[in-house]
Amino acid sequence: MNTRSWRIFAGVVVVLIVIFLAVSNDALRESIIQQLNQAINPSQTNQPRQPSATASGSSNTGIVRYVSDGDTLTFSADGVDHTIRVLGIDAPEMFGENDQPECGAQEAKSALIKLTPRGTRISYTFDTKADKYDRFGRLLVYVSTPEVPDVGLELIKAGYVNAWIPASAAKPQRFADYTAAAKQAQNDKIGSWAKCKNLGR
Repeated sequence: MNTRSWRIFAGVVVVLIVIFLAVSNDALRESIIQQLNQAINPSQTNQPRQPSATASGSSNTGIVRYVSDGDTLTFSADGVDHTIRVLGIDAPEMFGENDQPECGAQEAKSALIKLTPRGTRISYTFDTKADKYDRFGRLLVYVSTPEVPDVGLELIKAGYVNAWIPASAAKPQRFADYTAAAKQAQNDKIGSWAKCKNLGR
């Protein structure tokens, strides 16, 4: 790397560090940390560090650190933070068109926070038919707590998220139950279905 390239690289790192120190949003900080890691260690891009036990169908645990939106949360396990994209659901985006929350986005986030507040011990389970990670390196898993056996299904039944998987993905084992619950919630105009035409994609 020549001198000019080093200066550009150092400048990018400094800017990211300044932004990191200036923001208070945990989810944004996580994104900045990921960018810094990629800048410093480009060879590690798209190689997420796995929790200690990740066998398909097995259950693992961690402590919730924060919720980013209605289908995404970050937890700590073995001293490392990991991000979960709850399998089989989709919530309205917190930063949609013109960076404004989509209809029902804040309600979905609040509902997930209520089910998995900071400090909650969660269990997460991989589906044997689904991918373990999405393209952003987030864990694709089912989530449960001592009080809630299936957080994703609970959000669907409450009318805050929709059942969803990518068109190219294999259907997870619980997806039929998820879609049936979503249809029922939409027909009954439960939760955000009372005011939103769509929830997520």
